[in-house]
Amino acid sequence: MNLKLHLLIRMTLLGLLCWLGFSLYVVIGSGRQVAREIVADADQLKPMLELEVRRRMASEDADWAYPDLGWAASRFPTPLCLRYRASDGSTSQQGCGQADGAAQLPRWLQRSLTFLDPGAPPQQRDIVVWNRQVGVLEVVPDQARLLDSQWRRVRDLLGLSALTLLALGGLSFWVIGRAL
Repeated sequence: MNLKLHLLIRMTLLGLLCWLGFSLYVVIGSGRQVAREIVADADQLKPMLELEVRRRMASEDADWAYPDLGWAASRFPTPLCLRYRASDGSTSQQGCGQADGAAQLPRWLQRSLTFLDPGAPPQQRDIVVWNRQVGVLEVVPDQARLLDSQWRRVRDLLGLSALTLLALGGLSFWVIGRAL
């Protein structure tokens, strides 16, 4: 086999291995970061939602069993799925939909990303107004949008790795050819 071609194949395989390692690092690191953010977001959302329910209970024309979760979810950069269950059994949710790019994500990659990062456990917080529990807030990351975000990061890494491998491969091929 040609020495230049042999070295080019080895460099390409090593580059792909590096890309795979960096991609795993990014996916696992972002999953851990999201898990930490979900706990902090739930702690911040609890007093916000208690204030919203208190305000709705004080006004006579508002239904306090259905607090507005949209304004609360929009204040956080992490894609959240908020579910509120009032003490009377009624429920409401916000941000629990499918991402636009989730359909573009290959199913095998979706399963792989979910296996590598199973997601943060749901965080539940009791909503207490005037020393009375009026509901429970459940905060979970929106998996569809998080998978879409992780796929964009991995795809960007793949593009950068491909350009780097092409440049290094071409340069190595030329330098080794000149040396031989």
